[in-house]
Amino acid sequence: MPPVLLALATLLLAGLLRLVWRARRSPLRPVPGPLLSSLSNLPLLLHVVRGTYIAHARSLHARYGPVVRIGVDQVSVADVGALRHILSSHSFRKGRAYEANIFLVPTTFSTTSPDVNRARRRQTGQCYTLPHLRRLEPRILEHGAQALVRLWDARMARAEPVNYFYAFHALAFDVIGELGFGRSFGLLASGSTRPTDNVHRMMQLAVLQGTLPLLRRFTWPVRRHIAGRAELIAIAEDAIRRRRQDNAAGRKSADADADILQHLLDARDPATGAPLDADSLVSELVMLLVAGTDTTSSTLTWATMHLLHHPDVALRLRRALCRRFPDRAAWITYDEARAEPLLTAVLLESMRLLPAASGYLPRRVPQPQGASVLGFHVPADAEINVALAACHRDAATWPDPHAFRPERFLGEDAEARARDVLAFSLGVRACVGRSLAWIELYTVMANVLRRYALVLPEDAPYGPHRSGPDGLPEDVPCATFLTCAPSNPQRDCWVRLLPAEDALGCDD
Repeated sequence: MPPVLLALATLLLAGLLRLVWRARRSPLRPVPGPLLSSLSNLPLLLHVVRGTYIAHARSLHARYGPVVRIGVDQVSVADVGALRHILSSHSFRKGRAYEANIFLVPTTFSTTSPDVNRARRRQTGQCYTLPHLRRLEPRILEHGAQALVRLWDARMARAEPVNYFYAFHALAFDVIGELGFGRSFGLLASGSTRPTDNVHRMMQLAVLQGTLPLLRRFTWPVRRHIAGRAELIAIAEDAIRRRRQDNAAGRKSADADADILQHLLDARDPATGAPLDADSLVSELVMLLVAGTDTTSSTLTWATMHLLHHPDVALRLRRALCRRFPDRAAWITYDEARAEPLLTAVLLESMRLLPAASGYLPRRVPQPQGASVLGFHVPADAEINVALAACHRDAATWPDPHAFRPERFLGEDAEARARDVLAFSLGVRACVGRSLAWIELYTVMANVLRRYALVLPEDAPYGPHRSGPDGLPEDVPCATFLTCAPSNPQRDCWVRLLPAEDALGCDD
């Protein structure tokens, strides 16, 4: 063998032996998982940056159990009790991936600092409370469900199919624009998908720079993502500038006093009296735009997909809504929609099967002692991934875990079952916008399903006609970059609309 090749072979062998030696000495050695994961984080990183992490985590937990080693210093947990403990306090801080801050400064969501998180919640939490958002419900309805119905009525009159993924994203953008930016973006009317694409680029940027730190310095490969982020930042800066000009000139409308933008401008830390500085204000608005649109619209998308794939459930729900709300011309409010148990059950079951925020969500282990998780010791230099998607399909908690069965949430233990759905996280880092999300979810789904019968096009690639190996309808493929969304919505997310009264369910 030539000397150069011999030297290379020796180096490769030495490197492999070093990896094996490190794996055998690791405190994580007792944790079950693939051999390759004990030698390298590369398999984990590949799945994260390709958007396939959900399927990877589910397959590993199905094979190895609720605690799985997914990397040299990475453990994944998919047990509801263990995750409650991990998420309940600041002891398990957000992991190293969050240090790749994609905002101007860390936000309520992205900060790894418990102190910053507490301060942000004190400053901004009031504008996300349910009592405050109830005051905004007429505007949420106007720019959400009502705007969508006007658009879809016109499409139905022309017998045109609609893309529900892009419609729900445009709706969520318009609602956030109205509440957080001083005006609706008008995306439902215009049909533009540019802001939606920019949000997804920003999500991908967070994942890429979080898992591949080199991209934080050498940004050429992610230049389009950075440009998309810059556009969203510019939208926030413009909204703040316009509102401050209106305030100074005495042009502030009565509606402005209640919206999220004004609350953020007026926010003060109750402990210190400090307002949000300029960068923090912009960052919180961009966070609202990113987190407040993608999660809600993706949840609406998956709930719609499940109903299309299970027409028997859709028929039951349409009948229930028609009986409860016989006046088709009346708009269904949040409180009215919540009164229909089957609608709640459908939303919860959809969030169980495909939680919107279910990607790679690492948490640091408490220093210096480490942590005990279901009998395994996880050392202080390791991280624990919160595997929501796998946890929601744990057979120990959810019988027949892959089936869409809303009746899980209709029995005597419905409230207890609902608490095991962790789609909005829980504890000290629970989603600050969950009340706004629930108002949108209930009002959009109730008004849409009361008004229309949703029917798959004849050439739909996914539906009841396409079953997976388990005999259940195969889900539309998803890609996960912090949030889980259809990987090809332009192909997979079309639906035809029929008047509810003309379809089986309301007049039969």
